[in-house]
This record gives sequence, structure tokens and C-alpha cells, in this order.
Amino acid sequence: MQLNGAEIVIECLKEQGVDTVFGYPGGAILNVYDELYKHRDEIRHILTSHEQGGQHMRLTDMRELQEKWGGSALQQADRAQQIL
Repeated sequence: MQLNGAEIVIECLKEQGVDTVFGYPGGAILNVYDELYKHRDEIRHILTSHEQGGQHMRLTDMRELQEKWGGSALQQADRAQQIL
């Protein structure tokens, strides 16, 4: 079975244990949103009112990771963000 780009993105998120994503739908990412809808029981989507809001929520979520698991979790999450 051959996967398209949106399916690959979702599979990678699931493989990495991502259970929550923050986002703002737009033209270029709609295929990913269609695929995300199919996996809504596995990955929760939090709609932001604009892109900056999504970035702020991601940083807040990363700070909570750091408080819970220490600096290494923050570094890993930051590296993952750079890759995406």
C-alpha cells in the first residue's frame, strides 16, 4: 500500500506518540486535516484562532513538559519541531 503525504504525516505523529496537535487550517494543509479527522480518536486537534496562538500554545505545552520531565524532554520536543 502506498501512502500519500498527509497519511505519512499522521503515521509519523502516531509513531512518535503525539496525542495533541495545535493548528490553524489553510489551503496547503487541508489534506493533512482530512487525514487528521480520520484519526481523531488517536490525535486530538486544538484549533487556534491564528498561527501565533498555535505557536504560543506549543511553547506553553513544551514548558509543561520541561517541568514534568526536565530539560531533555524540552530539547527533544524542540528538535522535533525543527524537523517538522
